[in-house]
Amino acid sequence: MPLLSIEDAHECIRSVVIPLPVESVRLSTAQGRVLGRTVHSDRDMPPFNRAMMDGFALRSADIQNPPTTLRVVDSVMAGQVPSTRLEPGNAIRIMTGAVVPSGSDAVQMLENTESSDETSVTILESIVKGRHIATQGSDCLAGAPLLSPGMVLSSSRLGVCAMVGQEFVDVYRRPKVAILATGDELVDVSESPGAVQIRESNRTSVGGLVERAGGLVVHTAIVPDQEEDTRAAIREALDCADVLLLSGGISKGDRDIVRACLEKEGVTPEFHGVCIKPGKPLFFGRAGSKLVFGLPGNPVSSYVTARVFVAPVLRQLSGHQRLDENRQMMPLLNAVHKTGNRPWFKAATVHWGEGVEVHTTGGSGDMQGFARGEELVLLPANCPTFSAGTPVEVWLGV
Repeated sequence: MPLLSIEDAHECIRSVVIPLPVESVRLSTAQGRVLGRTVHSDRDMPPFNRAMMDGFALRSADIQNPPTTLRVVDSVMAGQVPSTRLEPGNAIRIMTGAVVPSGSDAVQMLENTESSDETSVTILESIVKGRHIATQGSDCLAGAPLLSPGMVLSSSRLGVCAMVGQEFVDVYRRPKVAILATGDELVDVSESPGAVQIRESNRTSVGGLVERAGGLVVHTAIVPDQEEDTRAAIREALDCADVLLLSGGISKGDRDIVRACLEKEGVTPEFHGVCIKPGKPLFFGRAGSKLVFGLPGNPVSSYVTARVFVAPVLRQLSGHQRLDENRQMMPLLNAVHKTGNRPWFKAATVHWGEGVEVHTTGGSGDMQGFARGEELVLLPANCPTFSAGTPVEVWLGV
């Protein structure tokens, strides 16, 4: 298969992705999830004429020529039902959030009054009808749609759900992701590597990206470069996950057996190879509704391809409407020298108001160097030198 452009690879992947089904979860666990069904108001909001200030409920016609002294006949607190109907010449002391008594048509705030005892109050300023009253249904009426599918449930939107009694909320299911790291040289982070071994890190870095993009890591394993072991690991992972990520074994070396094993386990290739640096050997395929990515084994290559291609897929599966990273053009703060015929992603640090600093690394295995920057800069192909001040495309995450 020929190398695809970044844009064509994205289009190929997105064309086959369908958001996952909706599930009902407790509101207390729904932070950051994507709403799957419309949330409606279960009552008028506010459900009664509500005082917006501490002060006095009164008739606006009684105080058109201030100062005016009114008789205080009652008081009402939030949560109380007023027991007195307001008559001309009278006032009722009222607190913010309380039900406005019948007969009154305005609330004068406490700061515009004077009172020497509990039985009378002098109103110092006139007021118009309806002032400082939130009328019933002025925010919304019962049955009105408040939140739409595709909205991310932020803390304020969770508050809206609570206001209308949504103890449970319908959200798109989080995609379940399995991550397999292949290679005889790999050992777990808990082990001491031998002289020719290395600690495996891709499951951690890629797993972090998965969680940040809305996925749920349900299975990980280190798999030796043996066909029987690789095929068994693929079967186990596909049984429990919506998305399978494998790192390593996907290029064209003698021990790169992942693609062959995937095809023998029923995975249909969609593409193998993207015009990108690092990450050229990227593989994408499907096994029924399951999505499969073969990522390069080198830590930087694995991280970049997961961020550029896998993260948007997880967001799409999770019901997000915005899939891509925020991309902005920013000036370089340092010169960058590059050769090659593939677009190149480099790690960068954004200095807001100044520009972007690009970090050089020792290669696709230099994760510690790459990790000095949390953003990505995409340098176009066939441009050997970028001087300081040159605008470049910065990928800022979502």
